Amino acid sequence: MNLRLLLVLLLLMLVSCDKETKEEPAGPDVVPALKPNDADARAAAVAEITEVFRAYQQATAAKDGEAAAGLVSQATLDRYELLRSHVAAALDESDGGPARKALKSMKIGDRIMAAMILMRIGHTNIQNMSGRDVYVLGVREGWVGQRTFANGGLGPLVLNGAVATAPVLTDGEETAASWRFVNEGGWRIDLTALMNFADKRLHAIAMTRGISEDQLIDEILGEMPAIAPADQWQEYRPQGGGFAAQFPSTPSYEVKEEGDTKLQVYSATSASQGTFMVTFTELKSPVSGEDADLLLNSTAAGLVKGAQGELLGVREGVAGGLPMRVLQFKVGDRLSTAMVMVTATRLVQLVVVGPPTGDAAKLSLFFDSFVDLEGASPTAAP
Repeated sequence: MNLRLLLVLLLLMLVSCDKETKEEPAGPDVVPALKPNDADARAAAVAEITEVFRAYQQATAAKDGEAAAGLVSQATLDRYELLRSHVAAALDESDGGPARKALKSMKIGDRIMAAMILMRIGHTNIQNMSGRDVYVLGVREGWVGQRTFANGGLGPLVLNGAVATAPVLTDGEETAASWRFVNEGGWRIDLTALMNFADKRLHAIAMTRGISEDQLIDEILGEMPAIAPADQWQEYRPQGGGFAAQFPSTPSYEVKEEGDTKLQVYSATSASQGTFMVTFTELKSPVSGEDADLLLNSTAAGLVKGAQGELLGVREGVAGGLPMRVLQFKVGDRLSTAMVMVTATRLVQLVVVGPPTGDAAKLSLFFDSFVDLEGASPTAAP
């Protein structure tokens, strides 16, 4: 099998469930096996599973990690936590320690997944996240589930107690791949069977080619395109900046001069969310009342005009005791949100220039986290 194709199958989980794995028996906390003549209960189960599948397709297509996490089995999230914890423990010890030995003894598919988690998330975030966080981030960044459930249809369901399987359909035709669902007080998609099958398939390929699993892992990871680590949000307090705020990466700093006005700009870019900027203009003298309103209105209008954007809406308000304006505007297909406020000494602009669709939670994180260290309170998210 072509290694690139194999990698696609592994990453997208588009592999069939292990045919040799026995179905899990119904336990005391799960739905008992349906009787053959229980047509109503069977139809209800099929309808619920179909709806779960459709909802998961929508969630992954929209990169809604939270919604997707609510539709997968607990075993799936536990598997991500196992991988995350193994990597975190291995990073915290020297070569040859028990955690590194445990990581190396994991199945080949899990070792590849662990390596990809590290490549996409980075050391700092692995230590501070849960397995569920990793899964949610993977869906949000588009490297978990998106293509699989967009391209694969759901074939006829076979129910056996608390477990259901169905072939993957491509162009209406059944394939060797299978979806698996488990009932945990409600039907959920279970990805662990797919991960187990991938382990066996990868092991068999290594044996067929006469190479070690480590050599196969090196080849597969070598086929992967360069991947930038996912956003590593944390608070930054730039020296001399007089503020604190959360950014997806270390913000850059530059000074722009427009006539006798000097702009100090701190900005950081996220590949998936856009550019986050904090801009200051020092005031020659304090402004308040009508003067503050005039300054805010002119600044908001100038911001949209300078970007050659289309104003979608603007509202007045107060954030942390500071008068402010919140506006949304479009530049091409990019949606931007800005908050302009006046402090005792500065005109402050917080701007997010986002992609066509962005994560509202990231906007809140950025705006909510801003604190003017010269005496103002934190802002309120627009």
